[in-house]
Amino acid sequence: MNMCRLPGLLLCGAPGFVFLSLGDKSTKTILESVNKFCSGINPEISTALVRNFPTISTSTIQTLGNQSVGLTQGQISTLTPTVINSTLPTLSTVTGWNQGQANALIKSITSAGFTINSASSLVSLGTLIAGVPSATISSIPSTQLLNVSQNPTFISNVLSAPVVLQRKYVQKIVSVDKTRVVQNVPDALAAYVPRVLLTNLRFITVTLINKKSWSQQQAAVMFGEVSKSTVDTEQLSESVLQGFTCNSVKTLSLQKIRQLVTACRPRAGRNKVVLKESQLSCMNNYVKQDSSLSFTDVPSDMLLYYSYKKVQTVNCRSYFSALGAADFSVLSRGFNKPSVLFSNAQNCLGISGFKLSKDQVGVLGNMICTLNPSYIQNSDPLILENLKNCGDLSDAQVTAIQTLLFSGNTQYGNPTAWNLRTLQQLEILPLYFKQDFWDKFGFTLKKRYFRSFLPMLRKRKTLKWKLGRLIRASMAGTYKRSADCTFGNITAVTIADELFPYGYDSTQFDLCLDATVLNDNLAAVTEKVVDESLEMIILDKLNQLYPSGLPESVVQLLGSTSRVANVSDISKWSITTIDTLSSLMNPDNGDWTSDQSKAVIMKYLSVEGNTLGMDELNSIGSNLCSLDVSVLKTITADSLGTAVEMDISSCSIDQKSVLYSIANSSFSSQTNDSSMFFQLISPYLGGAPVEDIRALSTQNISMDISTFLSLNPAVIMDLSVSTVQDLMGVNIADLKTFEESSVIQAWVAQQKQSELNTLNIDLQGGIDDINTSTSAPVTSTSITDSETTTISTETTTTAAETTTTAAETTTTAAETTTTAAETTTTAAETTKMATDTTTTSTSDTTSSASSTTKTAVDTTTGASTTTTKASDIISSVTMATTASPTTTTAETTTTAIGSTTTSDFCTFLNNYNSIDQYLEKEPVVSAAVGRQTLACVWSLALSASSQDEVDQWFNVRLGQYLPFLSSQLINSTQLSNASCLSYRKLVSVLGNNYNFSGTDFTPADVYSSIKSYLKSSDGSPRCYNSSDPILNSTAWFSNNIGFFITFITLTDLQSFVSDSKIGVFLENRQNLQLFNNTAISADVTKYYSSQLYIQNPALNPLSLPGVLLCGVPGSAFVSLGEIESQKILAIINQFCLQISPEARAALVANLPTISTTTITSLGNQSVGLTEGQITAATPSIINSTLPTLSIVTGWNQGQAKALIQSITSAGYKIDSGSSLVTLGTLIGGVSSSTLSSIPPTQLLNASYNPTFITNILSAPVILKETYVQQIVSVDQTKVVENVPDALASYIPPVILSSPTSVNVTLINKKSWRQEQALVLFGPVASASSDTEELSESVLQGFTCSSVQTLSVQKIRQLVKACRPRTGRNRITLKESQLTCMYNYVKEDSTLNFTDLPSNMLLYYSYDKVPKEKCTSFFSALSAADFSIPSSVLNLPSTLFKSAQDCLVKQTSTLHYITFGRRFCPKRLTIVKLK
Repeated sequence: MNMCRLPGLLLCGAPGFVFLSLGDKSTKTILESVNKFCSGINPEISTALVRNFPTISTSTIQTLGNQSVGLTQGQISTLTPTVINSTLPTLSTVTGWNQGQANALIKSITSAGFTINSASSLVSLGTLIAGVPSATISSIPSTQLLNVSQNPTFISNVLSAPVVLQRKYVQKIVSVDKTRVVQNVPDALAAYVPRVLLTNLRFITVTLINKKSWSQQQAAVMFGEVSKSTVDTEQLSESVLQGFTCNSVKTLSLQKIRQLVTACRPRAGRNKVVLKESQLSCMNNYVKQDSSLSFTDVPSDMLLYYSYKKVQTVNCRSYFSALGAADFSVLSRGFNKPSVLFSNAQNCLGISGFKLSKDQVGVLGNMICTLNPSYIQNSDPLILENLKNCGDLSDAQVTAIQTLLFSGNTQYGNPTAWNLRTLQQLEILPLYFKQDFWDKFGFTLKKRYFRSFLPMLRKRKTLKWKLGRLIRASMAGTYKRSADCTFGNITAVTIADELFPYGYDSTQFDLCLDATVLNDNLAAVTEKVVDESLEMIILDKLNQLYPSGLPESVVQLLGSTSRVANVSDISKWSITTIDTLSSLMNPDNGDWTSDQSKAVIMKYLSVEGNTLGMDELNSIGSNLCSLDVSVLKTITADSLGTAVEMDISSCSIDQKSVLYSIANSSFSSQTNDSSMFFQLISPYLGGAPVEDIRALSTQNISMDISTFLSLNPAVIMDLSVSTVQDLMGVNIADLKTFEESSVIQAWVAQQKQSELNTLNIDLQGGIDDINTSTSAPVTSTSITDSETTTISTETTTTAAETTTTAAETTTTAAETTTTAAETTTTAAETTKMATDTTTTSTSDTTSSASSTTKTAVDTTTGASTTTTKASDIISSVTMATTASPTTTTAETTTTAIGSTTTSDFCTFLNNYNSIDQYLEKEPVVSAAVGRQTLACVWSLALSASSQDEVDQWFNVRLGQYLPFLSSQLINSTQLSNASCLSYRKLVSVLGNNYNFSGTDFTPADVYSSIKSYLKSSDGSPRCYNSSDPILNSTAWFSNNIGFFITFITLTDLQSFVSDSKIGVFLENRQNLQLFNNTAISADVTKYYSSQLYIQNPALNPLSLPGVLLCGVPGSAFVSLGEIESQKILAIINQFCLQISPEARAALVANLPTISTTTITSLGNQSVGLTEGQITAATPSIINSTLPTLSIVTGWNQGQAKALIQSITSAGYKIDSGSSLVTLGTLIGGVSSSTLSSIPPTQLLNASYNPTFITNILSAPVILKETYVQQIVSVDQTKVVENVPDALASYIPPVILSSPTSVNVTLINKKSWRQEQALVLFGPVASASSDTEELSESVLQGFTCSSVQTLSVQKIRQLVKACRPRTGRNRITLKESQLTCMYNYVKEDSTLNFTDLPSNMLLYYSYDKVPKEKCTSFFSALSAADFSIPSSVLNLPSTLFKSAQDCLVKQTSTLHYITFGRRFCPKRLTIVKLK
């Protein structure tokens, strides 16, 4: 068949081999049709078409267009670099490059002189970015990379690049401002933000966090703060909710915790919230007592841990139905839970024998995946549908499935009638089937099936060994032995086939694959070959090609083939870059043996300069455990701290110990927040010594069961019952849930049973100690509906030590938690840190403990009487804040206990002559006492008037109390009377890494108080006096606002200090550095810059920091030389998104000649080039800098035309969709006739590029109209689908008049003109089920003729939809539309006036307005546009007369407010305002 005679669309689906015999001319003809009609074709076709060209030139690649993806690595390597470079505009828009092609193209481009040293050059690479080495990204200025993160096409291309490059890109963005990582990092790349940077988020913006894709480890770090800040837990994303941990929610009310659990339930339209076993068991501990929740209100997987004893018999079916959606693979291996659950299900559902009915199968759901083969082969065939949901199937289960299928008694019919449709309907199940199943199908049918099945499995990232097993099973018995290649020589076209290498056994693969073909197509081959026998052949052929060892370019492309190499092979590989190491360690390519991974990593580390840094650790992952202890010791704390969470479960105890020691240093800065520290250190606790685990148990954490079981077993054996209870908190019940664990059984076996009984979780197996000790009763840690948890420990007294238990109450608005912590006092100790308030102690014991405390306080001062008094007060206040049954908050000041109140405590402290000594040396016995103490002395600290006194208060006396600051203490009322010195000190303290996570106020609250304090009534800055040595510093902004400067607005700044008085502060270096912050509002920095030059016009702009240059007036640059201007430009391009046109023009004018270097230096400021300068520049210069010029915004029409004329005169052809896209922002200079000459299908393909559409929108109208005409010409029946939303207004209305189908959602998204909306409105209104959701753009098309076939009820709903609504633009309607609406609603007395369009009320008959509603009528009418009524109607005066009757109660009094601003009658004589 002559392929050239086939209609265009039919070419898209033709097999690749039919194109192989075409000549050069025929191939070009075919390519024109393919590029015109086919949006995506088989890669095999692309490769076949490319193969038909004997030589590849610039014109060849331009002709190939998107089919250039068929070039092999070998072809690319042989091309002249200048050919590759000159066709970059085409190649950069081609999709589907594999890693080998991308690497080869980048190598060729850079060898031709293309420099990748700026963000614009990186963007211009488009889809080729995958081939850029990560080290190249490191050399590009971070701020430039941040700027291009707003380009969605660029981010889309980055996402297709190797993970190591994506991580490097994020690292660069993060380095710009580590306090704004959430704001700066693109949503789709958020998973690469180091979790340690998410521990101290200054501001929690739930909406922003919710939009991003987080890893589970990141989400766990943020979850505590996000859950506190969110009001509606239902709106939290799956990505955020996966971070739920007991440790992160422990400070929340029980009600809110249960809401968070409910938010994780299965919901339609949402992805599943993936949770680990420890998270699920924790959730169960919080909701197990809540009888109000239904089983569908909680995560299905959580029900795996729910006690069946709590399920009422009448509800058991509902329980198992909900449980049926669970993933049973979540359960720990060896956990006997599935069999226990099935046993309960048998009792509930009446299951007997091995036959399950259709109903029983339906209820059991995914539990079917855990059943033995007897149930599968004997049950209702519906069981096959359930088995499709299983994550894996055992060999015995697969045999049972096949037995059931072979019986012929299933929905798939008799095996003799099976066909391609049968295989497709079986969905995922064929992945597991054996040879006897595949023997029932012919080879040709299997080939047809696998052509679609294999790509689907690859896309799902199916494990390579499973793919290999599938191919072997399906091909077994079909091979014919031969010494020659009989199945067909393997060519580039063969390899491009989605089916490759299906059909080749190891013998044929070896005989048919030439080593050179392999080398030229290596990435394409290794991506598809998964059978180990074939992979060994690949490696053998490569070793023959490279007998001295594989070069780095080859090693990087090995994929899963690398796993068949031995240590000797690896020793000869070149592994010098992080890109190669990352590629080799990709877990998608299978597991390494320990010896292999060690060989790979050590080969990399043998290169001078290579270390186990953050990038290396991220790449290596769990393979870290293959390294020797001596190597692990070289890891720095910073590297481990910023790396992803390491899985060290396979490490030895010695390895874990080393890694724990490093991790402990990594996260030491987080120790002030015990919850966060635990979250970060928990993966490494397997190497922690027993003393560190005991210390953790005192930190009020809730260790999950998984972390507990990961501890060194020897350490677990050394822990007492009380320590484990304190360590696990609410999770203590999991010891019972997981009692089958050998570690837990061993620990239980060496504990006293009486102590285990105190846990109240029925944990049995301890040592019988009836006659050896007694124990006080202990309240269990179970959560009850009263939301009160009490944990206490034994009080034991021996001759050697006295132990007292201090009960500290930590309260929230919703719950009270009492925790007992042990304190031991020996003879050597001089200070007792706790007061006994244990519920089992008597008053005498308490008194005795207090006495001990009194005699122990500072015996060296001789002031024992006074000290005793202090201790008495402290003891009373401690009891008042810990033992009171009522909720205590930071604001409590008068809680009475006996004869002592906390107000007495304040009185005492304020009159106590040793207050300094008390504050400095007396330990803070509880957070409540700390808050109360601080509240008592706060006014003294704020009123300090000398610098020494201020320093004494904030640096010494309050050192241990400042963490207890509350919103009440920092509010504007409290600060209003603070001395300037105390105020400044407080601002400094709060701005210097203060931990806001444990407070009830945020940095924004602090700034609110700062704003009130600094507000000036006369424009004079507060706390500044030029004649006062203490207050004459010109670093006023730095001293008085400091860290909180990012909150400042221009209005705020001008309220602090007037324009006439700000000058003295402007040039202060500290202030300048303070304002050099991209987080500050641009209008503030612009104002600051302008004021600088008003005060000092001669100021050298080179003396200013980067951000402030953005607002410098153009006059400041006029006198600069060329070198100075280039320096300024480099800084501006780094820090400024835009500068004034005047400044831009001034800088460009300082550059005498325009060269390639000049334009590269100008970057975004190239928009300052005049038409004359553009015309004078050599066209080749303009052409070579197209990657820079094409992303510059702000070109006027003259500039754009001049640039396009220059580019085209240099030989650039605008004859394809890709060449048009490459022009970027210059598209405004393209003529409409040029657009008309480009194939419409290519323009349609380009419409999916959002950046391209943004650029089109800034082009002249004639160009936009031509573009839409071209898209419309592709298929006039699909104009609504094809034309981009923002360009829909250019569709001719006549084409919209006869839609073949009405997609309301699609139509609703587009921007229509009223003429178009009039045509569309009838069909859309008929098809719409919810008129409230129709857009303003659609509703403006309402006409009587378009609604005449609708019911009156629906018409009235459409009228109502046009009413004024908050958050919506006004719907513009003409007089004829409004009068039509009125005719439909005038008889409806149920409508309120606010239910109607305001403008429609202009035509509403006032006679129909009841007297009592006239005020409401005119109030609604006041929002109308009175310019709409025709002048002949005289409506304004008529309406005003009616308004007078309604509103004028006296002859000279009018309710003006009713009229609003729109009612403007020409004559209004007597008006008095009420």
